[in-house]
Amino acid sequence: MKTAHLFYALASAILPLCAAAGVNAAESQSSDFTIKGTAQPVCLMPEPQPGTLTNTTVAGRTATIGNLVNQTDAKINPWSVTFNFEQVMCNYNSTVSIRSDKGGMMPVGAQDAAVSGSGEFLSRVDYTVVANWGAVQIQPLNAAGGSPVAVQAQPGGANLANLTMIISAPASTKPLIKGDYQDTIRINVGLLM
Repeated sequence: MKTAHLFYALASAILPLCAAAGVNAAESQSSDFTIKGTAQPVCLMPEPQPGTLTNTTVAGRTATIGNLVNQTDAKINPWSVTFNFEQVMCNYNSTVSIRSDKGGMMPVGAQDAAVSGSGEFLSRVDYTVVANWGAVQIQPLNAAGGSPVAVQAQPGGANLANLTMIISAPASTKPLIKGDYQDTIRINVGLLM
């Protein structure tokens, strides 16, 4: 009996407080809140740092071949340059692409021609670009033929890794015609260009 009186007294004390607060002791109320936001697509490719250099020097984004041809037979000397991009990141399934604007190092300005009936000379410098973005291997780009050429790869998801690009040319078996030669290589991560 004492327990019943105690329960009654306790309920009598609490119910007026709940009523004063506007809460019915027999019901509960809840509210749902939605929190939302959008992560925009972002890619980051820091400035490259030169790595291994063979017969080349680098100043900024320009690689210069020291001795393009052998001084005794005018054949192309082998050369290579490595560029390292640390912590390249895209937070979505992006594309990495490499493009040669000219399809080889082509003459800048006027170039001498070989005499008709002469032996064969080279009039451009072909090269290869090999690159990887972490575990993503990019098909080698063969800049040969004198026409723009490009390769691309899709990682399959967001990617954060170092990107390494090696540009190289082997020794030639034919002499190269005198002149200045150049090409522009474009590397892009993000939307396909």
